Amino acid sequence: MSFETTQKNLPSEITVENPEDGTFYCYSNVFGMAWTAQDVKLQFFELLDDSDKFPSTFSPRLERTAVVTVSWTQLKELATLVHQAVSKYEELNGPIKTLAETKIP
Repeated sequence: MSFETTQKNLPSEITVENPEDGTFYCYSNVFGMAWTAQDVKLQFFELLDDSDKFPSTFSPRLERTAVVTVSWTQLKELATLVHQAVSKYEELNGPIKTLAETKIP
């Protein structure tokens, strides 16, 4: 497996090795962040419905699925990569609706 990077201090393509015990994966539909002068903590959550009724009365609960801490430099690089990905997606598929624009059933 390989991936592309725009970081000038790394080769443009790097081989990625997976650990023997596998790679951590999680799902997130809510996120937040906190920061210090040195780094940024990205927090990922899954919004769940704890209602046991049908139809659901929607009893929301957030479950933290992951926390990733990165430097400000890494965050800026991530922002650039995310911006490029979103721009390319929207170029092919049209604008992505924001949460405020999304209608929830």
